[in-house]
Order: sequence, then C-alpha cells, then structure tokens
Amino acid sequence: MAESTAPTKTLSPLVSVLAILGLSMIWGYHWAVMKIGLGYAGAFTYSATRCLIGGPILLAIAKLQGRNLRIVSPKAAILVGIFQTAGNFGLGAVAVKFGEAGKSAVLTYTMPFWVLVIGYLVLKERAGPRRWIAASLAMVGTLLVALSGGRAELGPVLFALAAGISWGAGVLLYQWSSRTHRD
Repeated sequence: MAESTAPTKTLSPLVSVLAILGLSMIWGYHWAVMKIGLGYAGAFTYSATRCLIGGPILLAIAKLQGRNLRIVSPKAAILVGIFQTAGNFGLGAVAVKFGEAGKSAVLTYTMPFWVLVIGYLVLKERAGPRRWIAASLAMVGTLLVALSGGRAELGPVLFALAAGISWGAGVLLYQWSSRTHRD
C-alpha cells in the first residue's frame, strides 16, 4: 500500500459540509450516468474504462501533493484492488446494467454492514451492542429494498449485494494489510 508523507490539512466546518454535499451529489448522480453509459458499453468495459481514466489521475494528484507512491506489499495491493475496486465496480455495474440504478446504489452501499459482519466472522473483531443493533436495523432495511419489485429483480439485487460484500472485504483487506505491513 502507498504511504503518505504529506502533512494533513484541516478544513473549516463550512468547507467540510460543502465537500460532503458535493461528493454526495457526484456519487449519487453517478449511478444515473452509469445507467446511461451502460447502454453503450458492457458492464466490465465500462468499469475498466472508469478505472483506467481515474487511476492515473488520482496517482498524479497524489504525486503532486508530495505523497510517497511506494507500494509496501504488491500482493496486498493486488488483493485490495481485486475486491475493493474490480469486484465493487464490476459487480455494481452488472447490477445497474440489468436492474434499477437506485436500488443497485442502495444495496452496494451496504458495505459498512458487510465490514462489520465479515470482520466479526473472519477477523474475530468485536463490536459493541449499539453497532449490532444498528446492523440489525440495516439488514431489515436492506431486505426491504432488496425484496421490493419481486423475483424478476433477483439477479441485479444479488450482484449489487455482491458488490457491497466485495467492497467490504476490500476494506478489511486494506485494514489488515496496513496493520501487517507497517514500517
């Protein structure tokens, strides 16, 4: 994973709120743009193009900020990339291509729930009762969203949930790698 040597900057509360609102609008609207784009390209072609354009831009920005781009563990970086990027973006695009953009977005963003569950099952991480209550409520909401629309929508629902699970697994792999490969 790349390590950062750039100093951190604190934003004012107003700029922070504006940044969160702007990012939410961009991320939220992207699902509609993706639905349109998927009318002209396959799901994996769309996702690969998205990453091949965005990746170098993000690397250039990081370099301009003075960040160290050295990869400490190439194997960990590949695993995180497979789950957090390829799995999340590819499976999410399949869900949008064959299902509803809004439902796919909601189900893909169940990632925090999957981080909690996978972290508990695989890494034996413990969470307090408030997190499990929140996770239970999240699961009820997820089931309500997933099951609305009948059985005809089962495939896209499963792809969207798989995207969220893949994203969650990527987050946990990143956390594990960060702890394991500290200098």
